[in-house]
Amino acid sequence: MRILYKYLPPARLDVLRDGRIRCAQPLLFNDPFESKPYITAMPQKEMMERVSKVESERMDLSDEERVAILKVSEDPEHAAAVMAMMMTLFGAGVGILSLTEKRDNLLMWAHYAAEHTGYVIGFDTTHEYWNNFGDEKGSDHAGVLRKVDYSDQRPSPKHLAAVSRTEMYFAKSREWEHEQEWRVFRVLEQPDHVIGHQNNLPICLFNFPRESVREVLVGCRASEETEKAIVEIVAGTKEYQKVDVLKAEIDPAEFKLNFRFLTGYR
Repeated sequence: MRILYKYLPPARLDVLRDGRIRCAQPLLFNDPFESKPYITAMPQKEMMERVSKVESERMDLSDEERVAILKVSEDPEHAAAVMAMMMTLFGAGVGILSLTEKRDNLLMWAHYAAEHTGYVIGFDTTHEYWNNFGDEKGSDHAGVLRKVDYSDQRPSPKHLAAVSRTEMYFAKSREWEHEQEWRVFRVLEQPDHVIGHQNNLPICLFNFPRESVREVLVGCRASEETEKAIVEIVAGTKEYQKVDVLKAEIDPAEFKLNFRFLTGYR
């Protein structure tokens, strides 16, 4: 069994309650280098044609507007602007779910679980769903859970057509290596739920099988209300009957968290 973890703030108890998790667009991530390999050469004209047709339909552009964009892209003086636009499009049409190997990372508890007031879900990623993240086609690309590649060097393919999915979605600076992150990405054409927008981008949720949840960890600063709500959700959900609920506690002597089982939730 390989358990990977998702850190969440107390405001997102709906993830545990409803069995829905968000795939967020890279444009919304806190790292401004997300999905931005260093590219200097413009894509080939054939690729620009294909991308422009797909994106013009998504953005409801007229054919005249699409052709105008293509003409601008052929002008060397506008190459940088067009490249930036295409990077934005790649960062907006895909959603990423980030998980981690670590359940006791102090920085992640602080940053992603609202200063230790939230909680963490542990997923058994050997469950068949996590092999392709619900992708019925079993794609070798979208829907595949894999570890992030950390490097001191920013990806720099020769041109846009040469960008690999690793360089686009699974590459980060080594300064983030402490997160020990695993990712899966999905094209956001048909999410299970859309619950609003953030920065003009849809908030897309996907259903996950509750039976793949193995642990729920309550933050050491979580309120009694949050702790009680988590216990009630687990106790009241049939698929969660084998889930361990633990409470994080500050170690009295070291910079680390200890976890104890909460009783009375089954």
